[in-house]
Amino acid sequence: MGAGLARLEAVVGLRTLAERFPALRVTGAPVRRDLRTLRGFEHLPVTLRPAS
Repeated sequence: MGAGLARLEAVVGLRTLAERFPALRVTGAPVRRDLRTLRGFEHLPVTLRPAS
């Protein structure tokens, strides 16, 4: 149940971020975490400009 809730929270959060900042762009190379149990990115550089 916890993993499913976390996925749903991620979807809602990322959708909201994309709607609020439509000009959001990745500006550099993503850096993956060095863990096998907790996948994902350590760093993901982006440029963030508010919608006009």
